[in-house]
Amino acid sequence: MKQDFYYQSQRPEIANLVPENAIHILDVGCGAGGLGKSLLEKNPSRFLYGIELSEDAAKKAKEHYTEVLVSEIEGMAFPYEEKFFDTIIFADVLEHLLDPWSLLEKIQPFLKDDGVIISSIPNIGHWSIIHQLMCGSWQYVEAGILDKTHLRFFTKHSILSMLRNSGYKTIYMTGTTTGSNPLNKPEMRAALESFQINPDQSFADSFVFQYINVAQKLIFQDKTSIIIPVDEDSALTSQCISFIQEKTPELLYEIILVGDIPKSLEDEVSSHNNIRCINSEKDANFSQKINKALELVTNKYLCLMNSNAIVTNGWLQRLIECMESDEKVALTGPRSNGLPGSQEDKGCPVKSLHDIEGYAEKVFYQYVNNWYETDKLQAFCSLVKTDAMKKSGGLNESLNNEKTAFGSLCNTIKQDGCTMKIAYDTFIFMKD
Repeated sequence: MKQDFYYQSQRPEIANLVPENAIHILDVGCGAGGLGKSLLEKNPSRFLYGIELSEDAAKKAKEHYTEVLVSEIEGMAFPYEEKFFDTIIFADVLEHLLDPWSLLEKIQPFLKDDGVIISSIPNIGHWSIIHQLMCGSWQYVEAGILDKTHLRFFTKHSILSMLRNSGYKTIYMTGTTTGSNPLNKPEMRAALESFQINPDQSFADSFVFQYINVAQKLIFQDKTSIIIPVDEDSALTSQCISFIQEKTPELLYEIILVGDIPKSLEDEVSSHNNIRCINSEKDANFSQKINKALELVTNKYLCLMNSNAIVTNGWLQRLIECMESDEKVALTGPRSNGLPGSQEDKGCPVKSLHDIEGYAEKVFYQYVNNWYETDKLQAFCSLVKTDAMKKSGGLNESLNNEKTAFGSLCNTIKQDGCTMKIAYDTFIFMKD
């Protein structure tokens, strides 16, 4: 049984992060309303809305909230208008859910475009948990990091990943700490260094008991048109599409398949409203296929993608962020195991499809928001401003070779005064 303090805490570390001008606030897991009371003390003109699983706690919360719904959050239909809330709060909630990733996506339409999501989540990487594991223990408790009602466990990196992959960007992150970190000893530092782990970062992360995060919606004005030239290997194309669908929010893209498309592949994708099939001449070269699809593109961005590309979580959002880091950028691309030059990831250890996502996460955390200007990119998986490509006349159809044709496009884009960047925080696997 949870103690009363669990439901009644005023959570000043959360309340202080709520913007002063936030009027409509949704507190998911509002408990007995302690946080709401604090928020009203700061600004009595606010309208507070709560969702709470405990009926007893909800009754107490109604003293401070405009409305409190008693419901299990993951299964409910939200009765609110879209873009209604200035702030949505998840104070010690997401770790209790079966699928917090889907809930964050589901609730996003109800947050204003300039609103914020505030979350607090325990750190499973805290030194006390590491100590337990080293002693062969994993002991659940009534309240704390190993609360017996927790279904999901997070580190700093996995919190950032969850938010990013659910359509948010972190604008502020801090952590609460307790006591000292007994792991910070010379012998432990030496052990970490022997595993090529940064001890300073490791000690800093393991000192945090709970992370508090403030995030905003990632807003993209329209979809990206992903153009995939189809060759004889329809199985490879099918796998490419499958990974796009799994790793990319559906609202962010459409797929245009172009080429001599096998009927089996057309039948396979026919039920997907965001996939179009454009048949070209059987002997059409790479440039001719791309240009045929380009005629249909009306979105701001298009992505040229080879069918042997295996995309990873957040790939498209990060390429777009790289593109929008400077208005002169007209073309961006990722790093990969199979690309030459500055896009090559020489240290890539991936041996199977099962290893890809873990390595992509590692690349992201190591190089987050590291974008470097370059003179040349490969077509493999390149995000292009549609206007820039149409201004250049598309790809030169007299150049039969993909590398040569795309290299010519890069040169034209540079001549037009635009630049190109590599998103070093984005890894996409090239399948042999």
